[in-house]
Amino acid sequence: MSESIASCGFCINRRERRMIWASLSTLATTVAAMALSLLVFRLYQRMQLSQRMGQNRTLVVLPKPVAQFFRRRRERPHLERKFPFVLDMLCLSLEAGLDFVSAIARIADQLPNHPMGRALQSLLADLRLGRPRADALRRFRLHVNLPAATRLTSLLIQADMLGAPIANLLRDEASSLRFERFQNAERVGQVAAQKLLFPLVFCIMPVVFLVVFGPLAVQLAQGGL
Repeated sequence: MSESIASCGFCINRRERRMIWASLSTLATTVAAMALSLLVFRLYQRMQLSQRMGQNRTLVVLPKPVAQFFRRRRERPHLERKFPFVLDMLCLSLEAGLDFVSAIARIADQLPNHPMGRALQSLLADLRLGRPRADALRRFRLHVNLPAATRLTSLLIQADMLGAPIANLLRDEASSLRFERFQNAERVGQVAAQKLLFPLVFCIMPVVFLVVFGPLAVQLAQGGL
């Protein structure tokens, strides 16, 4: 590049050459950063639009495993909040005389646009297609991807193999899930109190001391003068 410029009648020393390369590098970095920022902004807009419209395809431009990862991460809090309700409804339906498939269908109809409803619809489709209940429950566990679902499916598979009633099992599992949620809420509250300690000590308390003791200090200073 320098030889072509020199052949045109321009003489560039080493310092000017470094400045030109630094300017070109800065320009390229700026353009790349702007393009990356625009791409991230467009992806964020697409995610927000998909959440408002209730679509399952959140990130169309990303590979399928990455899109599934973001979708499961977004749906996980909704699944955790709704899982005890599903267990209670399933227990009540079984105690009312419904079979397992009819109970799942009844609960899935009550959650049409919820991630848990879609997971139950997938479980119901597997059961209606003739898939063994153990395999359908394992697929449901992979679809939901919750520790509570893993524990529940293991218990249901064992109860199905032994022929034991599952209504009491579901009730106990729902109670344990509520207790775990209560413990998690207490843990989050304790962490929040610790996080508020720093702004309270270094931001709020100095202002309070300044407002309370500031006029007194001014009066003492004027009296001393």
